[in-house]
Amino acid sequence: MSTYRVDRAHVAVLSGVVLIVSSVTALLAFVLASRVLGTMTVVLLVFAALMAVRPPVVARLDDHGLRSRRLKVLWADVTGVRTADGQLVLQTDDGERRLSLTAVGRRRRELLAEVRERMNDSRGYTPWDPSAPTSD
Repeated sequence: MSTYRVDRAHVAVLSGVVLIVSSVTALLAFVLASRVLGTMTVVLLVFAALMAVRPPVVARLDDHGLRSRRLKVLWADVTGVRTADGQLVLQTDDGERRLSLTAVGRRRRELLAEVRERMNDSRGYTPWDPSAPTSD
């Protein structure tokens, strides 16, 4: 199974925003002597740390299919694959299923290559090698 997570660059930006918000809540907690704001500050800091250590999962691919938070598609159900507007579009008999590739960042090409490979494997296709000997 392969796991694709949110790119570190996106995580860094989001963690920075959360740290700025937590600093504001910390200041307000100190000035207002509010335990609620103090607790909220701690929760925000823990969230930022967890996100930096282990970014959220965008997609998981295995021999059976692709899974994400909003999407579960079996390779056997996919009739076509394409990319459009920064999204991976998987066509099935039920319609189109879309997965945003923006969050994957630098691993986008790796994800697309693995989708192609897993689709080929699920259908029993083998890539053509022009240098391989042929039997005539």
